[in-house]
Amino acid sequence: MFEKSAREIERRFIRRVSKNNSILTFTVKGRINYINKISDSFLSITTNKSVKPFSISRKSIRKAISFFIDSKTITRKQLQCYSKFTSSLLAVLVDVFTDKVILRKMKSGEVRISLTGTRVFASGLEKDPYIRGELKKLGGKYLLLNYYHIRGNRNWKRILDEGFHCIVDSGAFSTFRYKQRWNKKLDNQLELFHIDEVEMISVEEYANFINKECQDNRIKAFINLDVIGDPQQTRSNYERLKSLCPAATIWPVWQFNDTVDNLMELSQEEHEVICIGGLVPSILKHKEETKARLIDLVNKFPEVNFHCLGLANRWLCEISLFSADTTAFLNARKSPDQRKVYLETGERVSADEEMSTIDIIKQNLLHLINLEKEPVKQLSLF
Repeated sequence: MFEKSAREIERRFIRRVSKNNSILTFTVKGRINYINKISDSFLSITTNKSVKPFSISRKSIRKAISFFIDSKTITRKQLQCYSKFTSSLLAVLVDVFTDKVILRKMKSGEVRISLTGTRVFASGLEKDPYIRGELKKLGGKYLLLNYYHIRGNRNWKRILDEGFHCIVDSGAFSTFRYKQRWNKKLDNQLELFHIDEVEMISVEEYANFINKECQDNRIKAFINLDVIGDPQQTRSNYERLKSLCPAATIWPVWQFNDTVDNLMELSQEEHEVICIGGLVPSILKHKEETKARLIDLVNKFPEVNFHCLGLANRWLCEISLFSADTTAFLNARKSPDQRKVYLETGERVSADEEMSTIDIIKQNLLHLINLEKEPVKQLSLF
């Protein structure tokens, strides 16, 4: 699937540059690339400082495009497996995607490029093969799988065998919700059970799982075991996970009730993605204040790829996010009041009476998938 898309994109690029005698692209060091020859199998390139031309195979370009589309954010170093001329290959990718790419230079001199548009990971489908099938028919490829729900299931990776890629969430929010439910029961009943009986997830248990699965390239990242409302413990868990899982890609979580100074410190570590956790409880209590603060944070940190945990309202059409995850497309199953569909603006309106629940779910999934295709205006490059 990715290969087909990459082939079409590469051919459009070739047709465009073939109309010119040369194409000018730039490298991180400011060198200009001239594509002086195009064959069926390679591009011949010179720079304003090179003596001899060098070649990058078109097959390598297609592979790099496919990798970039799938990952959505990559570094120049990650292109080494496709060509030794990484700066020029990076320049080609920037030209291929033109206004849909963000280029950022890091303190180390390394460069990260990211695609615009918000990727939405469909969650809540660990035990729903039918909706997964509908998602796939619509062109959806990305899931959030909740460790809380897949642990103990030896066959969970059959989901990925269906053609999906995923990120894995620690299950912190699920644990939080279960604790809330247990506390409600305790308020309404005699102490027939105790909150300590809720099955918790330890850092060590989660780390064992990550180390076992982190070599599977269909798993794009693992999300830190955050603690809702506890920034300090969330950070402690991240440091512990990184020490236990040095080979894994772990996205840190910044709690929404944490300080901007701590987010600044986290951003200076130059993670590929920073997750924002604790949004759902904040939205339920202070919706407009939460929105205003989230917009302010995104504007203050334009260099950060933010993933919002559990965000699925119209804000996704208004805020330049890297990605988000949601189960909201399934809401039509919950009650007649939730039979709503997304408009292009992100607003949700009541669905027509003749629409089935499945049709509503499918329409909402399609809206969320298409958010990734929308170009987003960025504030700056470097």
